[in-house]
Amino acid sequence: MTVNVLYLVRHHTTQSYEEFERLLDDYEDAHFAWDEGGRKVSDATVDLMGSWYPRPLAPVLRGASLALLDDSLLTAFRYETPRPAARAAVRGALRLRARAVRLLPPRSVPHYARVSGARGGGAGQS
Repeated sequence: MTVNVLYLVRHHTTQSYEEFERLLDDYEDAHFAWDEGGRKVSDATVDLMGSWYPRPLAPVLRGASLALLDDSLLTAFRYETPRPAARAAVRGALRLRARAVRLLPPRSVPHYARVSGARGGGAGQS
């Protein structure tokens, strides 16, 4: 998919962000479809993200991850559409986190995800 999107970017001139967004949405409508292999990769990715946190939180994190997906991806992967309240809660929690992180002092040294290990372990900043 990346190569095709790069082709779109290089060969289709857009005059605004809205035009570019429409171009990508049209591409997704034409090319995103159910694929069992794609669903397996998606499930594995969501499960991997859940594995970074204590096991009892895995179902909550799975739901939160799915709440962040666009409707086109939910449809293509045949996931149930999250409830509007769940979507609003997840987005609100991320906005709240962003506000809190903004108040933290700048990092004195870079934080690289690969160094922190599979379970994170950072100081809560990103």
